Amino acid sequence: DDRHDTSTPNRPATNGIAERCVRIVKEGITSVLLHSGLSPEWWADAMRYFCAQHNIEDKLANGKTSYEMKFGIPFPNQMFGFGCEIDYKPSSKNVQNQMHPFGPKLLPGIFVGYHQNARGDFPETYK
Repeated sequence: DDRHDTSTPNRPATNGIAERCVRIVKEGITSVLLHSGLSPEWWADAMRYFCAQHNIEDKLANGKTSYEMKFGIPFPNQMFGFGCEIDYKPSSKNVQNQMHPFGPKLLPGIFVGYHQNARGDFPETYK
């Protein structure tokens, strides 16, 4: 029999797995925002950060992360906390042209997450 259990619309008790996943993400967003000191207006960025971080760092029952299971290697980059202060090199030529030629080449900013490709990996510039 190939039938699968289904959930009933508007009855959360019949969809416990999905409800648990939603709860984990909501609690993760809250935690990320509290630890960063950023206001709730940053919730969408905090959600993307938490979901990526969860897949990169949280171990499954087999001792591997979801990232390792998909790509066969541990996450190859350094992890940064959401909202931490960073120095970054601006990619905009307009901004670069406004910077003093004898001044610093980096600008201060806050870290709000990584740019990921559609399949979940990262651009070559991160490696």
